[in-house]
Amino acid sequence: MLDDAKPFTYTPYVIETSPIYHDFCGDLTLTPKFNSVAIGSDDRPLSFDVTSNFFTVFTEDHNYFNVTVPYQLAAELTLYRKNTYPTADSKESSSDIFFSYPCINLFKFDPTV
Repeated sequence: MLDDAKPFTYTPYVIETSPIYHDFCGDLTLTPKFNSVAIGSDDRPLSFDVTSNFFTVFTEDHNYFNVTVPYQLAAELTLYRKNTYPTADSKESSSDIFFSYPCINLFKFDPTV
């Protein structure tokens, strides 16, 4: 991981069945997205590692500085994908990342008199 990268985890999705617990539905497939575009483990400025369940943010691209960009994490049943079963249940969580400009407030200076 890059030294200046900022990793953060997500709250995992879980399948809760009712009225009884069962595992007939199978596993979940997660699709992480940055600005509504699917991302992988090597993408920038946001990547997602499904093994560690970590998002990682890193960019040196000035186009992102002082910009807020949404990211999402979608979950669907692996055996019942929306493209095959349009009525199957799925969920998507969303939040925002603000890329501050790193050259503003770079130094803190408290002069002594």
